[in-house]
Amino acid sequence: MNLDPDIGDFWAQLYKFECQYGTADSVNDVLKRCVAADPHHGETWQRVAKDPSNAHATVESIVKLVATQMDV
Repeated sequence: MNLDPDIGDFWAQLYKFECQYGTADSVNDVLKRCVAADPHHGETWQRVAKDPSNAHATVESIVKLVATQMDV
């Protein structure tokens, strides 16, 4: 099963999971794949990405911010 790579909330959940249970390599792999996918959708993703204080934030920064706001 493949998840839609355009949904940033999925990437944030995966990133948070890998931070808690994975290795440093798996965390870096998730970040690299997320940046390549360049997501634009997701309930939390939209709220964080469209926040004026994050106007110039990178995808990597946004995924980390979204992950801190999600419960696993």
